[in-house]
Amino acid sequence: MNRSTYWHQFSERSYKLVIAGMTLLAGALGVWAGVVTANNAQNDAERRNLNGEVTELTQRLEQSERDREARNLRIGALEAELDKLRSAVPPSVDLTADHKIRASRNLTLARNGDAIDLNSVSETLNAGKVAKYSTDSLAFDGKNLLIGGFTGVSYVALETPPASYAVCKSQTAYRHITEIEPHLLSASNTCTRLASGRYVSILAANWNDGSVDLTMVIWE
Repeated sequence: MNRSTYWHQFSERSYKLVIAGMTLLAGALGVWAGVVTANNAQNDAERRNLNGEVTELTQRLEQSERDREARNLRIGALEAELDKLRSAVPPSVDLTADHKIRASRNLTLARNGDAIDLNSVSETLNAGKVAKYSTDSLAFDGKNLLIGGFTGVSYVALETPPASYAVCKSQTAYRHITEIEPHLLSASNTCTRLASGRYVSILAANWNDGSVDLTMVIWE
């Protein structure tokens, strides 16, 4: 074999080896690329799942915050309503009494104005809808409170406050009245027993010959 033939055969074998090596390398790279692609796809799927969980948790947290704000608003509204009810009850009235309060009102009676019904549960105690001298009515003539109409009511000044249903019911010194001066309802705690049998605590304030401010608690 001459030198030229030898180199020709050697080059051919080298070329084949190079081609074979490149083929193997390409296969290996393909496998590696497939693995990388699969890993990337799995990572992307896991990332999407995590992002979804984060989004869900964020939404739940935001909803929880909205619910908390709504509860706080509701609690605030209830506390305001409770304060309103407390302010309508005179300080002399025992709020711990277990008997049901039928109505608690702050009203102003004008001289020779509308009468109110002490048995009513309306916001105005039926002001303007009852006759001045009807049973269990209350009106103001500029000097006295006209109470109970022609029938009148029973009244007692308490020696030991505060007024409550139980205290009013236990009193034995009631006296019959059809009118009373406002100052007699401001200096001490009092009980009034209506013709209907209900008990009322009446406090008068800021009176003059034109009007009188009244705070009333009526028990069932």
